[in-house]
Amino acid sequence: MKKLLFILMMLVILIYVLFYQWLFIFYGDLIRYIVNPLVWLGFSLISYLLLYENYTFKHKKMISFIVASSAFIYIITYYALGLVTGYTHNPYLTTTSGIIINVFSILLVIVYKEYIRYILLITSNKYSYLYKIFVYILFVLSDLNISFIIKQLINSTTAFTTLGEIVIPVLSINLFMMYLCQKGGYIVSIWYRIIIILPNILIPIMPKFDWIIPALFNVLFPLFTYLVIEYMINKRNKKVPSSVVEAFNPKNWILTFITTIIIIMFGLGTFGIKPSVILTGSMKPSIKPGDLVIIKPIDINDIQAGDIIQYQTNNYNVVHRVVSVLKDADGILLITKGDNNLNIDRLPVKEDQLVGKMKYHIPIVGYPSYLLHQIIGSKEVDIETGK
Repeated sequence: MKKLLFILMMLVILIYVLFYQWLFIFYGDLIRYIVNPLVWLGFSLISYLLLYENYTFKHKKMISFIVASSAFIYIITYYALGLVTGYTHNPYLTTTSGIIINVFSILLVIVYKEYIRYILLITSNKYSYLYKIFVYILFVLSDLNISFIIKQLINSTTAFTTLGEIVIPVLSINLFMMYLCQKGGYIVSIWYRIIIILPNILIPIMPKFDWIIPALFNVLFPLFTYLVIEYMINKRNKKVPSSVVEAFNPKNWILTFITTIIIIMFGLGTFGIKPSVILTGSMKPSIKPGDLVIIKPIDINDIQAGDIIQYQTNNYNVVHRVVSVLKDADGILLITKGDNNLNIDRLPVKEDQLVGKMKYHIPIVGYPSYLLHQIIGSKEVDIETGK
Protein backbone atom coordinates (compact mmCIF):
# COMPACT_ATOMS: atom_id res chain seq x y z
CA MET A 1 0.00 0.00 0.00
CA LYS A 2 2.76 2.43 0.92
CA LYS A 3 4.62 1.72 -2.31
CA LEU A 4 1.47 2.56 -4.27
CA LEU A 5 1.09 5.85 -2.36
CA PHE A 6 4.76 6.61 -3.02
CA ILE A 7 4.35 6.07 -6.78
CA LEU A 8 1.12 8.07 -6.90
CA MET A 9 2.76 10.94 -5.04
CA MET A 10 5.60 11.12 -7.55
CA LEU A 11 3.21 10.96 -10.49
CA VAL A 12 1.02 13.75 -9.10
CA ILE A 13 4.09 15.97 -8.59
CA LEU A 14 5.32 15.16 -12.10
CA ILE A 15 1.96 16.10 -13.62
CA TYR A 16 2.00 19.41 -11.74
CA VAL A 17 5.61 20.15 -12.75
CA LEU A 18 4.74 19.59 -16.42
CA PHE A 19 1.50 21.58 -16.25
CA TYR A 20 3.12 24.44 -14.31
CA GLN A 21 4.89 25.58 -17.47
CA TRP A 22 1.60 25.73 -19.34
CA LEU A 23 -0.28 27.44 -16.49
CA PHE A 24 2.48 30.03 -16.13
CA ILE A 25 1.99 31.17 -19.74
CA PHE A 26 -1.61 32.14 -19.03
CA TYR A 27 -1.54 33.21 -15.38
CA GLY A 28 2.05 34.40 -14.88
CA ASP A 29 2.60 36.09 -11.53
CA LEU A 30 -0.50 34.52 -9.94
CA ILE A 31 0.99 31.06 -10.50
CA ARG A 32 4.54 32.01 -9.53
CA TYR A 33 3.88 34.02 -6.38
CA ILE A 34 0.73 32.45 -4.93
CA VAL A 35 -0.37 29.16 -6.46
CA ASN A 36 3.07 27.51 -6.77
CA PRO A 37 4.10 28.02 -3.09
CA LEU A 38 0.70 26.78 -1.89
CA VAL A 39 0.84 23.71 -4.13
CA TRP A 40 4.32 22.74 -2.86
CA LEU A 41 3.11 23.32 0.71
CA GLY A 42 0.25 20.93 -0.01
CA PHE A 43 2.63 18.35 -1.46
CA SER A 44 4.86 18.56 1.63
CA LEU A 45 1.91 18.06 3.99
CA ILE A 46 0.61 15.09 2.00
CA SER A 47 4.12 13.58 1.89
CA TYR A 48 4.41 13.91 5.65
CA LEU A 49 1.00 12.37 6.33
CA LEU A 50 1.35 9.46 3.92
CA LEU A 51 5.06 8.64 3.71
CA TYR A 52 7.04 10.15 6.59
CA GLU A 53 9.28 7.87 8.64
CA ASN A 54 11.75 8.87 11.33
CA TYR A 55 15.34 8.30 10.26
CA THR A 56 18.58 8.80 12.19
CA PHE A 57 21.70 10.20 10.50
CA LYS A 58 25.00 9.24 12.08
CA HIS A 59 27.06 12.20 10.83
CA LYS A 60 24.35 14.86 10.72
CA LYS A 61 26.11 17.46 12.93
CA MET A 62 29.41 17.16 11.12
CA ILE A 63 27.77 17.34 7.69
CA SER A 64 25.69 20.37 8.78
CA PHE A 65 28.84 22.21 9.82
CA ILE A 66 30.68 21.38 6.57
CA VAL A 67 27.69 22.35 4.42
CA ALA A 68 27.12 25.65 6.23
CA SER A 69 30.84 26.50 6.04
CA SER A 70 30.94 25.70 2.32
CA ALA A 71 27.84 27.80 1.62
CA PHE A 72 29.26 30.81 3.51
CA ILE A 73 32.60 30.48 1.67
CA TYR A 74 30.63 30.35 -1.59
CA ILE A 75 28.82 33.62 -0.80
CA ILE A 76 31.91 35.43 0.52
CA THR A 77 33.99 34.38 -2.51
CA TYR A 78 31.20 35.13 -4.97
CA TYR A 79 30.62 38.68 -3.74
CA ALA A 80 34.32 39.36 -3.14
CA LEU A 81 35.03 38.65 -6.82
CA GLY A 82 32.77 41.58 -7.56
CA LEU A 83 35.58 43.82 -6.32
CA VAL A 84 37.45 42.75 -9.46
CA THR A 85 34.58 42.53 -11.97
CA GLY A 86 32.31 45.24 -10.61
CA TYR A 87 28.71 45.07 -9.39
CA THR A 88 25.33 45.44 -11.04
CA HIS A 89 21.77 46.01 -9.90
CA ASN A 90 20.07 43.01 -8.31
CA PRO A 91 17.19 41.85 -10.58
CA TYR A 92 15.25 40.64 -7.54
CA LEU A 93 12.90 43.07 -5.80
CA THR A 94 14.79 44.33 -2.73
CA THR A 95 12.06 46.54 -1.32
CA THR A 96 10.32 45.35 1.85
CA SER A 97 7.33 44.07 -0.10
CA GLY A 98 9.64 42.52 -2.71
CA ILE A 99 11.63 40.65 -0.04
CA ILE A 100 8.42 39.31 1.50
CA ILE A 101 7.18 38.14 -1.90
CA ASN A 102 10.52 36.46 -2.70
CA VAL A 103 10.70 34.76 0.69
CA PHE A 104 7.23 33.32 0.13
CA SER A 105 7.66 32.37 -3.54
CA ILE A 106 11.34 31.33 -3.56
CA LEU A 107 12.67 30.41 -0.11
CA LEU A 108 9.55 28.63 1.11
CA VAL A 109 9.28 26.68 -2.14
CA ILE A 110 12.91 25.59 -1.68
CA VAL A 111 12.10 24.42 1.86
CA TYR A 112 9.03 22.47 0.71
CA LYS A 113 10.90 20.88 -2.19
CA GLU A 114 13.82 19.74 -0.05
CA TYR A 115 11.48 18.26 2.53
CA ILE A 116 9.54 16.36 -0.18
CA ARG A 117 12.80 15.26 -1.81
CA TYR A 118 13.98 13.88 1.53
CA ILE A 119 10.76 11.93 2.18
CA LEU A 120 10.69 10.46 -1.33
CA LEU A 121 14.35 9.46 -1.14
CA ILE A 122 14.04 7.81 2.26
CA THR A 123 10.97 5.93 1.03
CA SER A 124 12.74 4.89 -2.19
CA ASN A 125 15.46 3.17 -0.12
CA LYS A 126 13.04 0.27 0.30
CA TYR A 127 12.50 -0.18 -3.41
CA SER A 128 14.45 -0.32 -6.66
CA TYR A 129 17.30 2.10 -7.36
CA LEU A 130 15.31 3.25 -10.39
CA TYR A 131 12.97 5.11 -8.04
CA LYS A 132 15.86 7.28 -6.90
CA ILE A 133 16.61 8.14 -10.51
CA PHE A 134 12.97 9.07 -11.02
CA VAL A 135 13.06 11.32 -7.93
CA TYR A 136 16.18 13.00 -9.30
CA ILE A 137 14.61 13.62 -12.72
CA LEU A 138 11.42 14.87 -11.07
CA PHE A 139 13.20 17.64 -9.15
CA VAL A 140 15.45 18.55 -12.08
CA LEU A 141 12.33 19.13 -14.17
CA SER A 142 10.80 21.20 -11.38
CA ASP A 143 13.79 23.59 -11.52
CA LEU A 144 13.77 24.04 -15.30
CA ASN A 145 11.57 26.02 -17.65
CA ILE A 146 11.15 23.03 -19.91
CA SER A 147 9.64 24.73 -22.98
CA PHE A 148 12.26 27.49 -22.87
CA ILE A 149 15.11 24.98 -22.53
CA ILE A 150 13.88 22.94 -25.50
CA LYS A 151 13.64 26.03 -27.71
CA GLN A 152 17.14 27.12 -26.70
CA LEU A 153 18.68 23.69 -27.25
CA ILE A 154 17.17 23.39 -30.72
CA ASN A 155 18.88 26.64 -31.69
CA SER A 156 22.55 25.82 -32.36
CA THR A 157 23.67 29.37 -31.44
CA THR A 158 22.17 29.20 -27.94
CA ALA A 159 22.46 25.47 -27.18
CA PHE A 160 25.94 25.59 -25.63
CA THR A 161 25.20 28.63 -23.47
CA THR A 162 21.90 27.14 -22.29
CA LEU A 163 23.57 23.87 -21.32
CA GLY A 164 26.37 25.62 -19.42
CA GLU A 165 24.36 28.41 -17.84
CA ILE A 166 21.16 26.60 -16.88
CA VAL A 167 21.02 22.84 -17.44
CA ILE A 168 24.37 21.66 -16.04
CA PRO A 169 24.15 23.77 -12.82
CA VAL A 170 20.61 22.46 -12.20
CA LEU A 171 21.78 18.87 -12.74
CA SER A 172 24.73 19.46 -10.39
CA ILE A 173 22.74 21.14 -7.61
CA ASN A 174 19.99 18.52 -7.64
CA LEU A 175 22.51 15.69 -7.54
CA PHE A 176 24.19 17.34 -4.56
CA MET A 177 20.85 17.86 -2.79
CA MET A 178 20.08 14.16 -3.30
CA TYR A 179 23.39 13.32 -1.68
CA LEU A 180 22.82 15.68 1.27
CA CYS A 181 19.32 14.36 1.91
CA GLN A 182 20.67 10.82 1.96
CA LYS A 183 23.62 11.63 4.21
CA GLY A 184 22.25 14.28 6.55
CA GLY A 185 18.54 14.80 5.97
CA TYR A 186 16.45 17.63 4.63
CA ILE A 187 17.65 20.23 7.17
CA VAL A 188 21.16 19.99 5.72
CA SER A 189 20.02 20.46 2.12
CA ILE A 190 17.72 23.33 3.10
CA TRP A 191 20.58 24.94 5.02
CA TYR A 192 22.84 24.95 1.97
CA ARG A 193 20.27 26.28 -0.47
CA ILE A 194 18.97 29.06 1.77
CA ILE A 195 22.46 30.37 2.57
CA ILE A 196 23.23 30.46 -1.16
CA ILE A 197 20.02 32.17 -2.29
CA LEU A 198 19.31 34.52 0.64
CA PRO A 199 21.94 37.20 -0.20
CA ASN A 200 20.56 37.39 -3.75
CA ILE A 201 17.18 38.30 -2.29
CA LEU A 202 18.35 40.73 0.40
CA ILE A 203 21.37 42.54 -1.10
CA PRO A 204 20.50 45.26 -3.67
CA ILE A 205 23.65 44.63 -5.74
CA MET A 206 25.31 41.53 -7.13
CA PRO A 207 28.62 40.81 -8.89
CA LYS A 208 28.69 41.46 -12.63
CA PHE A 209 29.80 38.15 -14.13
CA ASP A 210 29.59 36.32 -17.41
CA TRP A 211 27.29 33.32 -17.08
CA ILE A 212 30.15 30.85 -16.77
CA ILE A 213 31.29 32.08 -13.32
CA PRO A 214 27.98 31.37 -11.49
CA ALA A 215 27.80 28.09 -13.40
CA LEU A 216 31.27 27.14 -12.15
CA PHE A 217 30.35 28.02 -8.59
CA ASN A 218 27.23 25.86 -8.81
CA VAL A 219 29.24 22.90 -10.08
CA LEU A 220 32.57 23.12 -8.25
CA PHE A 221 31.34 24.08 -4.77
CA PRO A 222 28.95 21.11 -4.50
CA LEU A 223 31.71 18.83 -5.81
CA PHE A 224 34.27 20.16 -3.34
CA THR A 225 31.79 19.97 -0.44
CA TYR A 226 31.01 16.38 -1.39
CA LEU A 227 34.73 15.53 -1.28
CA VAL A 228 35.13 17.11 2.16
CA ILE A 229 32.13 15.23 3.57
CA GLU A 230 33.26 11.90 2.15
CA TYR A 231 36.79 12.49 3.41
CA MET A 232 35.59 13.19 6.96
CA ILE A 233 33.19 10.22 6.99
CA ASN A 234 35.83 7.83 5.65
CA LYS A 235 38.38 9.20 8.10
CA ARG A 236 36.09 8.31 11.00
CA ASN A 237 35.47 4.84 9.61
CA LYS A 238 38.41 2.68 10.67
CA LYS A 239 37.44 0.01 8.13
CA VAL A 240 38.04 2.28 5.14
CA PRO A 241 41.56 1.87 3.62
CA SER A 242 43.87 4.88 3.90
CA SER A 243 44.19 4.99 0.10
CA VAL A 244 40.44 5.58 -0.21
CA VAL A 245 40.52 8.25 2.52
CA GLU A 246 43.33 10.12 0.75
CA ALA A 247 41.50 9.95 -2.59
CA PHE A 248 38.84 12.25 -1.08
CA ASN A 249 41.32 14.50 0.73
CA PRO A 250 40.23 18.05 -0.17
CA LYS A 251 43.85 19.23 -0.03
CA ASN A 252 44.48 17.21 -3.19
CA TRP A 253 41.66 18.96 -5.02
CA ILE A 254 41.49 22.55 -3.78
CA LEU A 255 44.42 23.75 -5.92
CA THR A 256 42.76 22.22 -9.01
CA PHE A 257 39.48 24.01 -8.30
CA ILE A 258 41.12 27.38 -7.66
CA THR A 259 43.31 27.06 -10.75
CA THR A 260 40.30 26.13 -12.90
CA ILE A 261 38.33 29.18 -11.76
CA ILE A 262 41.28 31.54 -12.24
CA ILE A 263 42.05 30.21 -15.75
CA ILE A 264 38.44 30.55 -16.86
CA MET A 265 38.09 34.03 -15.36
CA PHE A 266 41.32 35.04 -17.07
CA GLY A 267 40.01 33.68 -20.36
CA LEU A 268 36.86 35.78 -19.98
CA GLY A 269 38.83 38.95 -19.35
CA THR A 270 37.69 39.26 -15.73
CA PHE A 271 41.05 40.67 -14.62
CA GLY A 272 41.12 43.44 -17.21
CA ILE A 273 43.06 41.47 -19.82
CA LYS A 274 41.84 38.80 -22.20
CA PRO A 275 43.72 36.10 -24.12
CA SER A 276 42.97 35.48 -27.77
CA VAL A 277 44.31 32.75 -30.05
CA ILE A 278 45.37 33.79 -33.55
CA LEU A 279 43.71 31.48 -36.07
CA THR A 280 44.82 32.94 -39.41
CA GLY A 281 48.00 34.12 -41.07
CA SER A 282 46.99 37.71 -41.76
CA MET A 283 49.54 39.05 -39.23
CA LYS A 284 52.54 36.93 -40.26
CA PRO A 285 55.45 37.06 -39.69
CA SER A 286 55.02 39.15 -36.50
CA ILE A 287 52.16 36.98 -35.19
CA LYS A 288 51.62 33.45 -36.48
CA PRO A 289 48.60 31.10 -36.36
CA GLY A 290 48.52 29.34 -32.99
CA ASP A 291 50.12 32.25 -31.14
CA LEU A 292 48.38 33.72 -28.09
CA VAL A 293 47.91 37.46 -27.71
CA ILE A 294 46.87 39.22 -24.53
CA ILE A 295 44.39 42.03 -25.15
CA LYS A 296 43.82 44.89 -22.72
CA PRO A 297 40.81 47.23 -23.00
CA ILE A 298 41.87 50.76 -23.95
CA ASP A 299 40.24 54.06 -24.85
CA ILE A 300 40.23 54.73 -28.59
CA ASN A 301 41.81 58.15 -27.91
CA ASP A 302 44.94 56.36 -26.68
CA ILE A 303 45.42 54.30 -29.86
CA GLN A 304 48.30 55.30 -32.12
CA ALA A 305 49.45 54.21 -35.58
CA GLY A 306 51.54 51.05 -35.26
CA ASP A 307 49.50 49.62 -32.36
CA ILE A 308 48.09 46.12 -32.79
CA ILE A 309 44.43 46.06 -31.77
CA GLN A 310 41.56 43.63 -31.59
CA TYR A 311 38.20 44.71 -32.92
CA GLN A 312 34.90 43.06 -33.67
CA THR A 313 33.13 42.90 -36.99
CA ASN A 314 30.17 40.67 -37.86
CA ASN A 315 30.58 38.78 -34.57
CA TYR A 316 34.18 38.00 -35.52
CA ASN A 317 37.23 39.22 -33.62
CA VAL A 318 40.09 40.54 -35.75
CA VAL A 319 43.66 41.28 -34.60
CA HIS A 320 45.29 43.77 -37.00
CA ARG A 321 47.72 46.67 -36.92
CA VAL A 322 46.57 50.30 -36.95
CA VAL A 323 48.15 52.07 -39.93
CA SER A 324 46.53 55.46 -39.39
CA VAL A 325 44.11 57.30 -37.10
CA LEU A 326 41.46 59.57 -38.61
CA LYS A 327 38.82 61.89 -37.20
CA ASP A 328 35.49 62.80 -38.77
CA ALA A 329 31.98 63.76 -37.69
CA ASP A 330 31.44 60.26 -36.24
CA GLY A 331 34.54 60.54 -34.03
CA ILE A 332 37.84 58.69 -34.23
CA LEU A 333 38.28 56.07 -36.95
CA LEU A 334 41.09 53.51 -37.03
CA ILE A 335 42.45 52.33 -40.37
CA THR A 336 43.78 48.80 -39.94
CA LYS A 337 45.66 46.21 -41.97
CA GLY A 338 47.01 42.73 -41.49
CA ASP A 339 50.82 42.71 -41.84
CA ASN A 340 50.52 39.86 -44.34
CA ASN A 341 47.65 41.41 -46.32
CA LEU A 342 48.12 43.41 -49.50
CA ASN A 343 45.36 45.89 -48.78
CA ILE A 344 44.02 47.79 -45.80
CA ASP A 345 40.82 46.48 -44.21
CA ARG A 346 37.73 47.49 -46.15
CA LEU A 347 36.06 49.47 -43.36
CA PRO A 348 37.57 51.65 -40.62
CA VAL A 349 37.20 50.59 -37.00
CA LYS A 350 34.80 52.65 -34.89
CA GLU A 351 34.91 53.11 -31.13
CA ASP A 352 32.10 50.64 -30.43
CA GLN A 353 34.02 47.93 -32.35
CA LEU A 354 37.27 48.28 -30.43
CA VAL A 355 37.96 45.41 -28.00
CA GLY A 356 41.43 46.46 -26.88
CA LYS A 357 45.13 46.74 -27.61
CA MET A 358 47.63 43.89 -27.69
CA LYS A 359 49.86 44.02 -24.60
CA TYR A 360 51.69 40.69 -24.86
CA HIS A 361 52.39 38.10 -27.53
CA ILE A 362 53.10 34.47 -26.58
CA PRO A 363 54.14 32.19 -29.48
CA ILE A 364 52.69 28.67 -30.00
CA VAL A 365 50.70 28.52 -26.70
CA GLY A 366 47.33 28.64 -28.48
CA TYR A 367 48.22 25.95 -31.01
CA PRO A 368 45.66 23.36 -29.71
CA SER A 369 42.85 25.86 -30.37
CA TYR A 370 44.28 26.55 -33.80
CA LEU A 371 44.33 22.82 -34.64
CA LEU A 372 40.73 22.45 -33.46
CA HIS A 373 39.78 25.39 -35.67
CA GLN A 374 41.43 23.67 -38.63
CA ILE A 375 39.64 20.37 -37.93
CA ILE A 376 36.24 22.02 -37.63
CA GLY A 377 36.99 23.87 -40.84
CA SER A 378 35.59 27.27 -39.88
CA LYS A 379 35.48 29.59 -42.85
CA GLU A 380 37.82 32.55 -42.82
CA VAL A 381 36.28 35.94 -43.44
CA ASP A 382 37.56 38.10 -46.30
CA ILE A 383 39.02 40.67 -43.94
CA GLU A 384 41.38 38.08 -42.46
CA THR A 385 42.61 36.70 -45.77
CA GLY A 386 43.15 40.11 -47.32
CA LYS A 387 40.81 39.50 -50.23
